[in-house]
Amino acid sequence: MKKYLVLVIALILVAIIAVLVKTGNKSSDLGLSESPTPSTSTSPKSPRITGAKIVEGIFSVTNITPKLSYSDTLSNYRGKLMQFDETCHPSPYPNLVFKNGVSIMFDNRSTSTRTIKLDEYKFTLKPYGWSVLTLKSAASTLPHKVMIDCDSGQNYGSILLEK
Repeated sequence: MKKYLVLVIALILVAIIAVLVKTGNKSSDLGLSESPTPSTSTSPKSPRITGAKIVEGIFSVTNITPKLSYSDTLSNYRGKLMQFDETCHPSPYPNLVFKNGVSIMFDNRSTSTRTIKLDEYKFTLKPYGWSVLTLKSAASTLPHKVMIDCDSGQNYGSILLEK
């Protein structure tokens, strides 16, 4: 009799597990407690660069900052560089034109932390900090003009992505 009872319980457990797997239900759907997991998603209205690729819609930004010294990175990205001065204005070129998928060095040459916005993608540069980002737009949207804001200032520059 005990063997029969154990077999019935085992079959019931297998059936429950099979139903859960097939329907995709979580243990919380059954009233069981589950440890909360931290969310890493971003709001569609204000996506953030977190060091990983962000793709929402037609425009994506990937942080690919290399583990090189500042001077080596500056040398590697000569001609693909945007520096922000004490007044938050980009130089030497406030309006750049590049092929789609370009990697650009963004460089803060001020003593203040800067919040840079590329279209709707925001990221922060610490004082004298820098980051290398790859900008890519869907082929159907090219050319795509990426507007650049710095702190509270808007339209301080642009990057035109072309085919």
